[in-house]
Amino acid sequence: QGYCGSCWAFAAVAVLDFYGNKHSEQQVLDCDSAQHWHCLKKGEPQKALEYLKSPGAALEADYPYFGYRHLSCHNFTPIVKVATVMAIKGHMHMQYAVQHQVVSTCFEMSATDPFKFYHGGVSNRVFKKPAANHTKLGHCVAVVGYHNHHKHQTKAQDYWILRNSWGVHWG
Repeated sequence: QGYCGSCWAFAAVAVLDFYGNKHSEQQVLDCDSAQHWHCLKKGEPQKALEYLKSPGAALEADYPYFGYRHLSCHNFTPIVKVATVMAIKGHMHMQYAVQHQVVSTCFEMSATDPFKFYHGGVSNRVFKKPAANHTKLGHCVAVVGYHNHHKHQTKAQDYWILRNSWGVHWG
């Protein structure tokens, strides 16, 4: 996502990417008029998924990411539409949902949060509180899996597997 606060768009589009292809985050940034966002004011993945019900999502190759919002929505051909958007509440419901698809989520973060410096492996960062207001300091990611140590009979902790949009130099 570069230096633009578009993690919410990446988290939403990752839900579609799970089903195949690479879809356009830039389309969501440029065309979702319900979210009056810019790089300092974040949007919400749930609203982005609602937007993608109609007109649908373009391919990334046809509408590439630039890291800023264009002043207008470019023409695009949608290749897939979101059918249903559901809010998931609670750890157990999230575990169940992520067994069947990618889930977007947001969480609160401080300016010095250790997650910003994550580079690999299992982090001991505990995400206790979802971001109540995505326009405040927080971060959105795609939850792509869950590791349950009880199934594997190891001493490792349970952990979520996340797809993060910050890139290789941050988080």
